[in-house]
Amino acid sequence: MPSNARRNSKPKKEMSKEKTQMGPSSGAAFVQTQTSPLPSRCAVSARLAQQAEHAHQQEQQRAVVALTPRDDEPNLFNIPSIISPIYRPVPLWLNFVIGTASLAVVGRNIISSLIQSLQLEWTTKKIISLLLRYVVLWSVARIVVQEGFYCPSRVTSQYLADTGSLPSILSSYETITPISVGGSQSIPIGVHYLKYTSKTSTNKKYAAIQFHHGFGASSLSWLPILPSLTDRLSDVSVAHDAPGFGFTARPNADTVEGLAQYRSNNSVGIGLALLQNSINKNSEERQGENDMKEIVIFGHSMGAKAALLTALACSSDKKLKMHPGLVVLVAPALEGITLPTRSRKKPMAELPNKLNGVRRWLASFWISWRKLFLDWPFQYLLRRLVGTRNFWRKGLSQAWGDAQRLSDSDVLRFQWPSIGKGWERGLISFARSIQSSDDADLLRQVANLANTTVLVVYGSKDNVVRVNEKVLDLLKNDFRMVKVLRMEGLGHDPFEEDKDMFLDMITS
Repeated sequence: MPSNARRNSKPKKEMSKEKTQMGPSSGAAFVQTQTSPLPSRCAVSARLAQQAEHAHQQEQQRAVVALTPRDDEPNLFNIPSIISPIYRPVPLWLNFVIGTASLAVVGRNIISSLIQSLQLEWTTKKIISLLLRYVVLWSVARIVVQEGFYCPSRVTSQYLADTGSLPSILSSYETITPISVGGSQSIPIGVHYLKYTSKTSTNKKYAAIQFHHGFGASSLSWLPILPSLTDRLSDVSVAHDAPGFGFTARPNADTVEGLAQYRSNNSVGIGLALLQNSINKNSEERQGENDMKEIVIFGHSMGAKAALLTALACSSDKKLKMHPGLVVLVAPALEGITLPTRSRKKPMAELPNKLNGVRRWLASFWISWRKLFLDWPFQYLLRRLVGTRNFWRKGLSQAWGDAQRLSDSDVLRFQWPSIGKGWERGLISFARSIQSSDDADLLRQVANLANTTVLVVYGSKDNVVRVNEKVLDLLKNDFRMVKVLRMEGLGHDPFEEDKDMFLDMITS
């Protein structure tokens, strides 16, 4: 027997004798002679903390196990079964209970009359009135029950990150401080983004690729081509969710600072911060020089403006040490080119810090009125609409050039963000933040940058942003430095509809 075991193994009789010799006044001595002292409060707290940590780890493991990758798109996970992105149907038995209760409430006067006099005069007006009241009450009661117990799931981005349940193996969620662009403030914000590092060791022409998504989409839109495009062109690529979309945090848009975070300048600042961090990390790992890095910038639809702003920011701020070698605008939604120029006044600042007294009270009243009669009803309508089973499939079928190409994975990439808590509010906040701009001038400035190639790619069957003969003539006459590429038979999302064709067109 080991010596320390022998020292701790006293005979039971001897231990008992020690205890009986200790009186009530010798409590301290009694504790010292105990071989197994009672655990202290600190020890109990530590044990409880360990148990809680173990339970949290098990919960994370269960969440990770619940995430299954798609067979046709390994980088995309299925939504966990415990989370429902749509409204679930009310069970038949509960519908029967609701219908019976509604009929009893509506027909209580009729039942009372029958009990009292055993006769009732039926008229067409009474029958119609009874049916209308019954249908309205049953519908309202059913909606209330569905909203309370069978509504779509809503989870925070932080919850998804903590439980390892983000939508892609390439996903990350962290707080990013945007780089100031065009006077925007650098306010830290939680950002969901995709990052992919090339698995090929050959020397690449570009150091990194930045992707900007379109309206109603997220960084997941770029998932089908992001790895392949990176392996062919660059060392690393990043694509983030713009504020108001996907799983990026949604600031309070009732203040000047909060509303400004939804604008394109702030999204560009987020992208530049992510791009700079990724390039610097790669340079440190490869012990590269801190010289100017050539980058590629992609922008789809609404994201085309963000791509142009990114290119201009890189060219004007030499501290970034990034040069836009290639700018690709896919189905660009640009005012003055593919979209009509519109005049929009600067949006109301909602709650400026400088307001006080009556003006501040009026601003607060306007915010309350707007939320009550505009924001909340519209958010609920969005929730009901997007929560229907086939919403995304029907909508995307209109955007695709050939609806037969639309796969379940295509639908899933758009459906994932709808489980995010407050996505409806974020969409409305973004819409309120939009300001009119001279996008044609932005394109002209980028096209005139030295050693910068600008490509405009569009699908011949794009029904969302139409590139017609008038647009083509404008690009040909006023933007001769811009190269236009047409993808036959494809719609608004050509890089999702035919990945191989898009890759060959860009890299050839």
